[in-house]
Formats: sequence, C-alpha cells, structure tokens
Amino acid sequence: MIRDWLLHGQWFGNSAFAWVVAGAGALVGYIIAHSVALFLKSRLNTLADRVHRPGLHVAAEVAAATRG
Repeated sequence: MIRDWLLHGQWFGNSAFAWVVAGAGALVGYIIAHSVALFLKSRLNTLADRVHRPGLHVAAEVAAATRG
C-alpha cells in the first residue's frame, strides 16, 4: 500500500517518492552546511587566538552567525 502510494501518488507532477528523496536531500544538505559552519567557527577562533588577528575573529563570528 505505501509502496503504491510512493510510486504512483503525485503532487504537482512529481511522484511522492521524488518528494521524499528531495526532502531527504535537503535535510542532508542542511546538516552538512551546519556542520561546516560549526567547524569553521571553531578552527577560525583557534587560529585567531594563536596569531592575534582581529579579522579572523570577525570571520569566526560570521561563521557562527550563519543560519539555515
């Protein structure tokens, strides 16, 4: 029953399966982008503390303020 719905159900000309795949892809993309932003913030803060350059702190704050 669910298999039939996924393969044959349609919204706006796309199958339900296509919508599920698109949603999963969007979720994975968001998780990756968020993880990269957190990693950059951490690394830029560490680097800024080590080399004492205020521009790196600004870049770390920009990475921290990045939202979905």
